[in-house]
Amino acid sequence: MKGCCAEQASCCCGGSPCSTPCIPPVKESTSARLLYIILFTCGAVLCCAMVSQTVADELPQYPKVVEFCNITLSVGQSCGKLVGYVAVYRICFAMAAFFLIFTVLTIGTANSKACMAGLHNGIWLFKVLILIGLVIGMWFIPAKPIVLNIALYIGFTGAALFIFMQLWLLIDFASSWNSKWSARARSDNKCWYIALIFFTLFFYFVAGGLTWICARLFGASLDCLRNIYFIGASFFLCVIITFFTFVTCFQKVPENRGGILQASIVSAYIMYLTWAALLVEPDIFVPLANQTMSQQTNMTKAICGPISFSSSFMEGGNGELINAIIAALLLLAMVLYACLGTFKAFMSTGSSNEIYESGFWCCASKDEESQEDIEVRRRGWGLIRNEINGTVYNYSLFHLTFVLASFYIMMTLTNWYRPEEATLESLNRTWPPFWVRLGSAWLCGVLYVVKLMYLMCCDSWTRSDYQQTSTR
Repeated sequence: MKGCCAEQASCCCGGSPCSTPCIPPVKESTSARLLYIILFTCGAVLCCAMVSQTVADELPQYPKVVEFCNITLSVGQSCGKLVGYVAVYRICFAMAAFFLIFTVLTIGTANSKACMAGLHNGIWLFKVLILIGLVIGMWFIPAKPIVLNIALYIGFTGAALFIFMQLWLLIDFASSWNSKWSARARSDNKCWYIALIFFTLFFYFVAGGLTWICARLFGASLDCLRNIYFIGASFFLCVIITFFTFVTCFQKVPENRGGILQASIVSAYIMYLTWAALLVEPDIFVPLANQTMSQQTNMTKAICGPISFSSSFMEGGNGELINAIIAALLLLAMVLYACLGTFKAFMSTGSSNEIYESGFWCCASKDEESQEDIEVRRRGWGLIRNEINGTVYNYSLFHLTFVLASFYIMMTLTNWYRPEEATLESLNRTWPPFWVRLGSAWLCGVLYVVKLMYLMCCDSWTRSDYQQTSTR
């Protein structure tokens, strides 16, 4: 018990990572990441509550809350300054500032024995207080139009960088997968060759199936012809990247070749983003039939997609709120997955290189454990020091990803370039997220084509060097 209390005190006020008897032995790299994820999740949930119209309507129903807002906080009789898109701006900028501080402080951290590693892994009581202080401090910044416009531009830039990073990580992941399996298939192993063909056909089947589903569901009538154009553009982009991939397959330098498995993964993801964009497309209103151009004032709603499950199954008063909560949870899950994928793709130096080379960081071989780690496993709880010789992930890049993720959460919850219309209940069907997702799909294809063009240029630059190396 004495050792347990000492470890918890060192975790809260010292530079030691956290562990608890309530859970099995945990690695220090895992412990720190989980706690940062919890902090980020708490901030994201608070943002969802602040932008919810249901919360804004319920707050005035509680007299003590109204009195606290009016007298203590001076934020209006209905707590109006505590909710809305401006409140989301304040919270997300506070989170971004928090993670930016640690991004700068942890640059160049090599192992857990470094001084800055203690700041990253420990002092959690002070971290929580710092984050709360930043959130409170943001409320002292006046919400003038010029300040909100600057915040909008900064947030839009950060969110765009987060999307770019997410797309590039997908392409990098597909390239790594294709390279490893292609190398094993070339080693006269028929099992890997069959697996390579199977997954290539599978992802192309997914891309083709999503194309058919999108055309069937979202372009069935003439009023929805615009959706057919969007679906056709995405499908044509998939054809282009497949063509360029076949071109690079005939290059003489193996390292500069594209991979058909990589192209199939990117094609499937492009069509998935197109499908996701069409799902959040708002209702389209078209003129009534038998009207002249001068009489097109009466409009009717065109059904360009299936009725959502939530609206058909939950027609009660809380249907929109439940649908909004589901959409927010999916958003948070995708953001956290993208953040966790960052340190898998960009490992730091040291012992983590072997993990990266294995291709599967969670299944990597275990390093030789110290006597202290053996004792921790025997005891059943405690901290396993797996970063003494080298960090498992890049601390600074990990925090930078959360900086960009904070801006992405902010822009998504505040309806991107139309924050005045933002509510959690309307998160699922608005134009800004539609264009962001559709633009992301096309950007993913463009990035892949640019990468292939670069490989084709590299082939002409390095062909002579490769031939000289082969003749030796």
